[in-house]
Amino acid sequence: MSLLNKFKAHLQQTSFISEKDRLLIAVSGGLDSVVLTDLCIRAGYDVVLLHCNFQLRGEESEGDEMFVRQLALNYGKEVFVQRFDVGREQETAGGSVQEVARRLRYNWFQEMAERQLASGISSVCLLTAHHADDHIETMLMQFFRGTGLKGLTGIPAKSDIIRRPLLPFFKEELVGYAKEHDLLWREDSSNLTTAYTRNYLRYEILPKLEKVYPGIRQSLLHAIERYESIDELYHQGVEMMKKKLMVKKGHDWHLPVAQMKKQANSALWFELLHPYGFTEKQLLDLMHLCDSSSGRWVKAAESEYRLIRHRNHLILSILPVDEGELFLIERTTKELVYPGGKLTFKNTTGDKVKIKDDPLIANLDAKDIVYPLILRRVKAGDYFYPLGMPKKKKIARFMIDLKLSMAEKSHVWVLESENRIVWVVGKRIDDRFKVTEKTREVLTVGS
Repeated sequence: MSLLNKFKAHLQQTSFISEKDRLLIAVSGGLDSVVLTDLCIRAGYDVVLLHCNFQLRGEESEGDEMFVRQLALNYGKEVFVQRFDVGREQETAGGSVQEVARRLRYNWFQEMAERQLASGISSVCLLTAHHADDHIETMLMQFFRGTGLKGLTGIPAKSDIIRRPLLPFFKEELVGYAKEHDLLWREDSSNLTTAYTRNYLRYEILPKLEKVYPGIRQSLLHAIERYESIDELYHQGVEMMKKKLMVKKGHDWHLPVAQMKKQANSALWFELLHPYGFTEKQLLDLMHLCDSSSGRWVKAAESEYRLIRHRNHLILSILPVDEGELFLIERTTKELVYPGGKLTFKNTTGDKVKIKDDPLIANLDAKDIVYPLILRRVKAGDYFYPLGMPKKKKIARFMIDLKLSMAEKSHVWVLESENRIVWVVGKRIDDRFKVTEKTREVLTVGS
């Protein structure tokens, strides 16, 4: 079967490219992208060419740009070219030349896709010409770096709008196709130096391995397919364990200590907690929390989350912000959005208010309210007169009586009027501000 027919069959089987899609093809001018362009055009797709000129190789870069422009002209297709100053970007954002170029390239590709959609095109895909050899080399590089299972799956065939339809095909197939159809292409001199890791694998390591293990590239390609299937099953299992072990309560996640101790699998702990900024190096400290006393906690290395031991649970919570954060509420304020949620404010005559036993709603005697009200986080030394109690009580003691965890305590806010706390938000109002038979106007605050 010809490469064109195999290419068409692959696209029909995977169904990640539709005949209705406009294909934006990243064309460097090299053999791979030239073959991809020719295949897509012969297969009848709507094609637009994109070319990045990073101006890193002097006349060679200029020659690549001129070649791609002529290629588009020969096919009668539209072409867009973007020139980048990689050195300036590197000074500003840092990173290696390769990292900067990749970031610039894909940001521009995304921008071009958005422009196409804005012009009325219903569906857009971006195609890159990565092939089976790239796939294998990427898998090996990630394996040697000590990657996890995901890294062994190589290059994803589909990622957001990006499609890589040449991944099943080896370089020699592309070369054969190009020669058969008398295609012209440009050679990038940087692809020949073994100073780059990928090229070293391509020209030094893999040829030697093939002498010992004939057919190793095909075997590695099949291995990648197996790893993709295994990775899919793995993540299905992880999602099932997440549903079993992680219970959402308010702003936090609760994980039962007894069940987490049984799950002494570091990979599972990593999958559960890595999305919240915890790293592999922190796993032992996290797992040791199961044997720690209440109140011990570990902060995520890459976020503001922390994992706290509280009685029979581990609680995943965001660290509280500065206690000095506060919000002012004027008499005219109707709604306030704050880190703890949203509050609504409504004044009503006393005879029209129906008092409900709901801690999320505070009905306050308006005559005792002095504006502006202040909404802030609870702090050490705060006290109030809990509804129904004649004596004052420290809020810290009040929260202990409610058996709130450290994480839950960090999310408690209070509403204050003239240095007096009128409501521990969502918990209880102050008895001094309760509605009585003599109340003429009620301020209702809902959360």
